[in-house]
Amino acid sequence: GAALVTGTLTVTHIVFGSDATLGHHPLEYVIFPFIVAASLRAGPPAAALVILGASAVTIWHTVRGSGPFAGAEVHSSLIQLQAFMGILAGTGLLLAAAIAERETGERRRAAAAAVSEILSTSTDLTTAAPCILKGICQSLDWQMGALWLVHRSEQRLNCLAIWSEEDRASGSFAAVTRQSTFAAGTGLPGRVWASGHSAWI
Repeated sequence: GAALVTGTLTVTHIVFGSDATLGHHPLEYVIFPFIVAASLRAGPPAAALVILGASAVTIWHTVRGSGPFAGAEVHSSLIQLQAFMGILAGTGLLLAAAIAERETGERRRAAAAAVSEILSTSTDLTTAAPCILKGICQSLDWQMGALWLVHRSEQRLNCLAIWSEEDRASGSFAAVTRQSTFAAGTGLPGRVWASGHSAWI
């Protein structure tokens, strides 16, 4: 990410800091590969940072009267620059969003496959629960996961299993989680149980 931002700023400074006579050549389009690379390799945050850096450099040089969009009137020059940067930003952010969505879909399919494989070879849920949590958390890049089941006679949620990366499942938080029970509407697990819908904090 740092290399992409540095490369973008350097190239943008060279192109837009040059003499205005170079405006007859489409040199401003050499910025596009950096935007595409940031979108593909580092996702929306890096793409947005690269676009921000390029925008700052291009506006600064255009206002000073240099670069491909520099003209006699600063106002018209900035309008042309805004149109170019809008296309640049739209392309980069849409591409980054599409890549991020595809990666999310792949992680969800991997989690579903991991759970299906575990359930097909397990005899009961109590034995399979830790492996299910591990498969889901590792596939979706979660740090911790807990599986809650409804105790029908008591009408409360009990923690069946908990998993965390770096073996944090044996800590005090995990111990309290295992001992806690929730009624419908109480706590995050209870709210999810009562509403029947996913929730995030």
